[in-house]
Amino acid sequence: MTDDVYRDLTADEENAFCLYLDEHDSTELEKIILNNRMSADMARFVADVIAGRAKQRPGRPSNDLMNMQIFNRIESLLSEGYTLRGGSNKEGAAVKVAEEFRIFAGEDAVIKAHQKISAAMKEAVKDVCMEKIDSVVSMI
Repeated sequence: MTDDVYRDLTADEENAFCLYLDEHDSTELEKIILNNRMSADMARFVADVIAGRAKQRPGRPSNDLMNMQIFNRIESLLSEGYTLRGGSNKEGAAVKVAEEFRIFAGEDAVIKAHQKISAAMKEAVKDVCMEKIDSVVSMI
């Protein structure tokens, strides 16, 4: 069973879908079920989970969700005037986020997480742009 079987999921449903399969987190999926706000594809996904056709991916959950939270917090601090690494008299955004998230590996680990999400976002934008170009070219 592949992810592309469920093509018409809403953004919230897709988030719940990915969290369940990749992060082993059923919280958002449970909210959607309890609030009875499911698209037809989401109802099919839930049925597939119950029937055992859709299964969580094996292994340890990835850190993508935490990395995204770190990325968002750093971006927020940068927009407030912080610099990523800080200066002689001012704490940098990375150190502040490391303290807030209790990341003992510190500033470098936070910067690495930020860079990972930033690179993934750039790649996603590139993919979307290529899809649009391909779509326009196919019309010609």
